[in-house]
Amino acid sequence: STMKRKVIQLAGKTFVVSLPISWVRERNVKKGSEITVTERQHHLIITPSDEEEERSITITPQEHVKRHLADMYIKGYDIVHVNLSSSGQFKELQEEDLLGFELVDKTKTVCTYKNVSQPLAQELPTMVRRVFFILKEMHEAYVNNDKEHLLALETTTNKFTNYCKRLLNTQGSSIPENTVLLYAIVRDLEVVGDYYKYAVKLPKKGSSPGYVKKVGLYLEEFTQFYYNTSEDAFSSLHRKYKELIEEGLKLTQKDSHIHYLMSIVETIHIMTGPVLTMNAEHI
Repeated sequence: STMKRKVIQLAGKTFVVSLPISWVRERNVKKGSEITVTERQHHLIITPSDEEEERSITITPQEHVKRHLADMYIKGYDIVHVNLSSSGQFKELQEEDLLGFELVDKTKTVCTYKNVSQPLAQELPTMVRRVFFILKEMHEAYVNNDKEHLLALETTTNKFTNYCKRLLNTQGSSIPENTVLLYAIVRDLEVVGDYYKYAVKLPKKGSSPGYVKKVGLYLEEFTQFYYNTSEDAFSSLHRKYKELIEEGLKLTQKDSHIHYLMSIVETIHIMTGPVLTMNAEHI
Protein backbone atom coordinates (compact mmCIF):
# COMPACT_ATOMS: atom_id res chain seq x y z
CA SER A 1 0.00 0.00 0.00
CA THR A 2 1.07 3.60 -0.58
CA MET A 3 0.52 6.45 1.84
CA LYS A 4 1.72 10.02 2.22
CA ARG A 5 3.51 11.43 5.24
CA LYS A 6 4.44 15.02 6.02
CA VAL A 7 8.06 15.80 6.80
CA ILE A 8 8.68 17.39 10.21
CA GLN A 9 11.76 19.51 10.77
CA LEU A 10 13.44 19.43 14.17
CA ALA A 11 16.32 21.59 15.43
CA GLY A 12 16.96 23.09 12.05
CA LYS A 13 18.80 20.17 10.40
CA THR A 14 16.84 17.04 11.33
CA PHE A 15 13.94 15.88 9.18
CA VAL A 16 11.51 13.31 10.59
CA VAL A 17 8.80 11.14 8.98
CA SER A 18 6.40 9.03 11.06
CA LEU A 19 6.14 5.28 10.41
CA PRO A 20 2.74 3.73 9.62
CA ILE A 21 1.31 2.23 12.83
CA SER A 22 0.21 -0.96 11.06
CA TRP A 23 3.78 -1.53 9.84
CA VAL A 24 5.18 -0.78 13.31
CA ARG A 25 2.83 -3.28 15.00
CA GLU A 26 3.35 -6.00 12.40
CA ARG A 27 7.12 -5.85 12.80
CA ASN A 28 7.10 -5.25 16.55
CA VAL A 29 9.05 -2.01 16.30
CA LYS A 30 9.36 -0.22 19.63
CA LYS A 31 11.03 2.87 21.03
CA GLY A 32 14.78 2.35 20.73
CA SER A 33 14.48 -0.32 18.00
CA GLU A 34 17.04 -0.14 15.22
CA ILE A 35 15.97 0.05 11.60
CA THR A 36 18.04 -0.08 8.43
CA VAL A 37 17.52 2.67 5.87
CA THR A 38 18.76 1.77 2.39
CA GLU A 39 18.98 4.38 -0.36
CA ARG A 40 18.17 2.99 -3.82
CA GLN A 41 17.99 5.61 -6.51
CA HIS A 42 14.97 7.80 -5.67
CA HIS A 43 13.73 5.49 -2.90
CA LEU A 44 14.44 4.93 0.77
CA ILE A 45 13.83 1.35 1.90
CA ILE A 46 13.17 0.91 5.63
CA THR A 47 13.75 -2.51 7.17
CA PRO A 48 13.88 -3.62 10.83
CA SER A 49 17.52 -4.51 11.47
CA ASP A 50 16.60 -7.95 12.80
CA GLU A 51 14.80 -8.95 9.61
CA GLU A 52 16.78 -7.50 6.74
CA GLU A 53 15.45 -9.18 3.68
CA GLU A 54 17.49 -11.76 1.81
CA ARG A 55 16.31 -12.45 -1.71
CA SER A 56 16.26 -16.17 -2.39
CA ILE A 57 15.40 -18.22 -5.46
CA THR A 58 15.53 -21.85 -6.60
CA ILE A 59 16.41 -22.58 -10.22
CA THR A 60 16.40 -25.81 -12.23
CA PRO A 61 18.34 -25.14 -15.43
CA GLN A 62 18.56 -27.95 -17.96
CA GLU A 63 21.46 -26.33 -19.79
CA HIS A 64 23.83 -23.37 -19.39
CA VAL A 65 23.75 -23.69 -15.60
CA LYS A 66 26.71 -21.34 -15.14
CA ARG A 67 24.94 -18.62 -17.12
CA HIS A 68 21.72 -19.05 -15.11
CA LEU A 69 23.60 -18.70 -11.82
CA ALA A 70 25.34 -15.55 -13.07
CA ASP A 71 22.00 -14.10 -14.14
CA MET A 72 20.55 -14.55 -10.64
CA TYR A 73 23.69 -12.95 -9.17
CA ILE A 74 23.43 -9.98 -11.52
CA LYS A 75 19.73 -9.55 -10.72
CA GLY A 76 20.63 -9.17 -7.04
CA TYR A 77 19.60 -12.43 -5.38
CA ASP A 78 21.36 -13.15 -2.09
CA ILE A 79 20.76 -16.93 -2.02
CA VAL A 80 20.46 -19.18 -5.06
CA HIS A 81 19.58 -22.87 -4.79
CA VAL A 82 20.55 -24.68 -7.99
CA ASN A 83 18.80 -28.00 -8.66
CA LEU A 84 21.27 -30.14 -10.61
CA SER A 85 19.91 -32.23 -13.47
CA SER A 86 23.25 -33.94 -14.23
CA SER A 87 26.61 -34.58 -12.58
CA GLY A 88 28.37 -32.44 -15.17
CA GLN A 89 26.52 -29.34 -14.06
CA PHE A 90 28.44 -29.04 -10.80
CA LYS A 91 31.72 -29.10 -12.71
CA GLU A 92 30.38 -26.30 -14.91
CA LEU A 93 29.36 -24.28 -11.84
CA GLN A 94 32.89 -24.56 -10.44
CA GLU A 95 34.12 -22.60 -13.46
CA GLU A 96 32.05 -19.55 -12.48
CA ASP A 97 33.72 -16.92 -10.31
CA LEU A 98 31.26 -14.39 -8.90
CA LEU A 99 32.70 -11.74 -6.61
CA GLY A 100 31.29 -12.14 -3.08
CA PHE A 101 29.14 -15.16 -4.03
CA GLU A 102 30.21 -18.50 -2.58
CA LEU A 103 29.09 -22.12 -2.53
CA VAL A 104 27.85 -22.66 1.04
CA ASP A 105 26.09 -26.05 0.76
CA LYS A 106 26.06 -29.00 -1.63
CA THR A 107 24.18 -32.26 -1.89
CA LYS A 108 24.00 -34.72 -4.79
CA THR A 109 21.14 -32.76 -6.33
CA VAL A 110 21.34 -29.20 -5.00
CA CYS A 111 24.03 -26.52 -4.75
CA THR A 112 23.39 -23.43 -2.65
CA TYR A 113 25.23 -20.17 -3.32
CA LYS A 114 25.09 -17.21 -0.98
CA ASN A 115 26.21 -13.61 -1.03
CA VAL A 116 28.85 -13.39 1.70
CA SER A 117 29.81 -9.74 1.32
CA GLN A 118 27.68 -6.63 1.12
CA PRO A 119 28.22 -4.83 -2.20
CA LEU A 120 28.75 -1.10 -1.73
CA ALA A 121 27.61 1.46 -4.28
CA GLN A 122 30.73 3.56 -3.70
CA GLU A 123 32.83 0.67 -5.07
CA LEU A 124 31.37 1.11 -8.56
CA PRO A 125 33.76 3.82 -9.88
CA THR A 126 36.77 1.82 -8.68
CA MET A 127 35.49 -1.34 -10.35
CA VAL A 128 34.83 0.44 -13.67
CA ARG A 129 38.30 1.98 -13.62
CA ARG A 130 39.73 -1.47 -12.95
CA VAL A 131 37.92 -2.84 -16.03
CA PHE A 132 39.43 -0.10 -18.22
CA PHE A 133 42.88 -0.99 -16.87
CA ILE A 134 42.36 -4.70 -17.58
CA LEU A 135 41.22 -4.01 -21.15
CA LYS A 136 44.39 -2.03 -21.77
CA GLU A 137 46.39 -4.97 -20.42
CA MET A 138 44.39 -7.33 -22.66
CA HIS A 139 45.35 -5.28 -25.70
CA GLU A 140 49.01 -5.53 -24.72
CA ALA A 141 48.65 -9.30 -24.29
CA TYR A 142 47.04 -9.47 -27.74
CA VAL A 143 49.95 -7.54 -29.28
CA ASN A 144 52.39 -9.96 -27.64
CA ASN A 145 50.27 -12.95 -28.68
CA ASP A 146 50.11 -14.01 -25.02
CA LYS A 147 46.99 -16.11 -25.32
CA GLU A 148 47.07 -17.63 -21.84
CA HIS A 149 47.41 -14.27 -20.08
CA LEU A 150 44.75 -12.65 -22.25
CA LEU A 151 42.21 -15.40 -21.54
CA ALA A 152 42.89 -15.11 -17.80
CA LEU A 153 42.33 -11.35 -18.01
CA GLU A 154 39.06 -11.88 -19.89
CA THR A 155 37.78 -14.05 -17.04
CA THR A 156 38.72 -11.30 -14.58
CA THR A 157 36.91 -8.74 -16.72
CA ASN A 158 33.74 -10.84 -16.58
CA LYS A 159 34.02 -11.06 -12.78
CA PHE A 160 34.27 -7.30 -12.36
CA THR A 161 31.62 -6.39 -14.93
CA ASN A 162 29.18 -8.89 -13.41
CA TYR A 163 29.79 -7.28 -10.01
CA CYS A 164 29.19 -3.81 -11.48
CA LYS A 165 25.93 -4.99 -13.05
CA ARG A 166 24.84 -6.46 -9.70
CA LEU A 167 25.61 -3.15 -7.99
CA LEU A 168 23.67 -1.20 -10.59
CA ASN A 169 20.67 -3.54 -10.35
CA THR A 170 20.54 -3.52 -6.54
CA GLN A 171 21.67 -0.01 -5.63
CA GLY A 172 21.77 2.00 -8.82
CA SER A 173 24.14 4.82 -9.67
CA SER A 174 24.81 7.74 -7.33
CA ILE A 175 23.12 9.76 -10.10
CA PRO A 176 19.89 7.76 -10.58
CA GLU A 177 19.26 8.77 -14.19
CA ASN A 178 22.69 7.39 -15.14
CA THR A 179 21.98 3.84 -13.92
CA VAL A 180 20.75 2.44 -17.25
CA LEU A 181 23.47 4.28 -19.17
CA LEU A 182 26.20 2.92 -16.91
CA TYR A 183 24.77 -0.57 -17.22
CA ALA A 184 25.02 -0.33 -21.02
CA ILE A 185 28.63 0.87 -20.81
CA VAL A 186 29.65 -1.89 -18.39
CA ARG A 187 27.98 -4.50 -20.59
CA ASP A 188 29.85 -3.25 -23.67
CA LEU A 189 33.20 -3.09 -21.85
CA GLU A 190 32.68 -6.80 -21.24
CA VAL A 191 31.94 -7.28 -24.96
CA VAL A 192 35.24 -5.57 -25.87
CA GLY A 193 37.01 -8.17 -23.72
CA ASP A 194 35.11 -10.93 -25.51
CA TYR A 195 36.32 -9.72 -28.90
CA TYR A 196 39.95 -9.75 -27.74
CA LYS A 197 39.36 -13.33 -26.57
CA TYR A 198 37.99 -14.35 -29.96
CA ALA A 199 40.78 -12.60 -31.87
CA VAL A 200 43.67 -14.17 -29.93
CA LYS A 201 42.28 -17.64 -30.62
CA LEU A 202 42.62 -17.20 -34.40
CA PRO A 203 45.77 -18.21 -36.27
CA LYS A 204 47.45 -15.11 -37.64
CA LYS A 205 47.38 -15.23 -41.44
CA GLY A 206 48.44 -11.68 -42.11
CA SER A 207 50.23 -8.94 -40.27
CA SER A 208 48.64 -5.56 -39.57
CA PRO A 209 50.62 -4.18 -36.61
CA GLY A 210 49.84 -0.60 -37.59
CA TYR A 211 46.11 -1.21 -37.38
CA VAL A 212 46.44 -3.10 -34.10
CA LYS A 213 48.33 -0.14 -32.60
CA LYS A 214 45.64 2.28 -33.76
CA VAL A 215 42.92 0.18 -32.12
CA GLY A 216 44.87 0.23 -28.84
CA LEU A 217 45.19 4.02 -29.05
CA TYR A 218 41.47 4.28 -29.82
CA LEU A 219 40.69 2.30 -26.65
CA GLU A 220 42.96 4.60 -24.63
CA GLU A 221 41.34 7.69 -26.11
CA PHE A 222 37.88 6.39 -25.24
CA THR A 223 39.04 5.78 -21.66
CA GLN A 224 40.10 9.43 -21.44
CA PHE A 225 36.80 10.48 -22.99
CA TYR A 226 34.88 8.52 -20.34
CA TYR A 227 36.60 10.43 -17.54
CA ASN A 228 36.92 13.80 -19.31
CA THR A 229 33.95 14.06 -21.65
CA SER A 230 33.91 16.95 -24.11
CA GLU A 231 32.56 17.81 -27.55
CA ASP A 232 36.08 18.02 -28.98
CA ALA A 233 37.00 14.60 -27.57
CA PHE A 234 33.84 13.10 -29.07
CA SER A 235 34.60 14.64 -32.48
CA SER A 236 38.11 13.18 -32.41
CA LEU A 237 36.79 9.72 -31.47
CA HIS A 238 34.11 9.86 -34.14
CA ARG A 239 36.63 10.83 -36.83
CA LYS A 240 39.00 8.02 -35.84
CA TYR A 241 36.10 5.55 -35.71
CA LYS A 242 35.28 6.20 -39.37
CA GLU A 243 38.96 6.00 -40.35
CA LEU A 244 39.44 2.68 -38.52
CA ILE A 245 36.34 1.11 -40.02
CA GLU A 246 37.34 2.21 -43.53
CA GLU A 247 40.89 0.90 -43.09
CA GLY A 248 39.66 -2.30 -41.47
CA LEU A 249 37.40 -3.13 -44.40
CA LYS A 250 40.42 -3.03 -46.70
CA LEU A 251 42.49 -5.27 -44.43
CA THR A 252 39.84 -7.90 -43.62
CA GLN A 253 40.56 -9.99 -46.71
CA LYS A 254 44.15 -10.73 -45.73
CA ASP A 255 43.92 -10.78 -41.93
CA SER A 256 41.14 -12.72 -40.18
CA HIS A 257 41.85 -10.89 -36.92
CA ILE A 258 40.74 -7.56 -38.34
CA HIS A 259 37.06 -8.54 -38.11
CA TYR A 260 37.28 -8.74 -34.33
CA LEU A 261 39.42 -5.61 -34.05
CA MET A 262 36.78 -3.77 -36.08
CA SER A 263 34.15 -5.13 -33.70
CA ILE A 264 36.13 -3.66 -30.79
CA VAL A 265 36.16 -0.30 -32.57
CA GLU A 266 32.42 -0.53 -33.25
CA THR A 267 31.61 -1.43 -29.64
CA ILE A 268 33.72 1.44 -28.30
CA HIS A 269 31.95 3.79 -30.70
CA ILE A 270 28.56 2.58 -29.42
CA MET A 271 29.62 3.40 -25.84
CA THR A 272 30.32 7.04 -26.72
CA GLY A 273 26.54 7.53 -26.89
CA PRO A 274 25.68 6.79 -23.25
CA VAL A 275 28.85 8.57 -22.07
CA LEU A 276 27.73 11.72 -23.90
CA THR A 277 24.23 11.40 -22.47
CA MET A 278 25.54 11.04 -18.90
CA ASN A 279 27.54 14.22 -19.26
CA ALA A 280 25.18 16.20 -21.51
CA GLU A 281 24.60 18.97 -18.96
CA HIS A 282 28.33 19.62 -18.57
CA ILE A 283 29.47 19.74 -22.20
